[in-house]
Amino acid sequence: MIEGRVIATHAPDGTVILEPRVSIQVSGRDRVFHTEEVVVDTGFTGYLTLPESVIKRLNLISYGQRPATLASGERQMFDIYGALIRWHEPLRPAIVHSAGGPPLIGMSLLSGSRLIIESWEDGNVTIEEVMLE
Repeated sequence: MIEGRVIATHAPDGTVILEPRVSIQVSGRDRVFHTEEVVVDTGFTGYLTLPESVIKRLNLISYGQRPATLASGERQMFDIYGALIRWHEPLRPAIVHSAGGPPLIGMSLLSGSRLIIESWEDGNVTIEEVMLE
């Protein structure tokens, strides 16, 4: 089980923004794992986004570029990398998109999991592995 918290931040207009966050362990070729705090984003269909600085620190393997569609409908090219993630105990390969902003995990990584979010400040975030038949 992966557990985290809902963090409240404030937009410039005073609006409260709730972000469900968890910590995951990510590794590159050296198989040395680093803990990264990520935002759970169910609108992101990929596995994981990381800023370029983290990708360099992890020494991830580059797989070139790939187009992706943003929430706005705009198509954009992203640098793509390979990583290993500790996910519900076993190691899992993941495709990493290089992107600015906070690191995100998306629906591809969440596949086969139950996600429970208490949608209030300091609420619990729980990701449980589900054995699908």
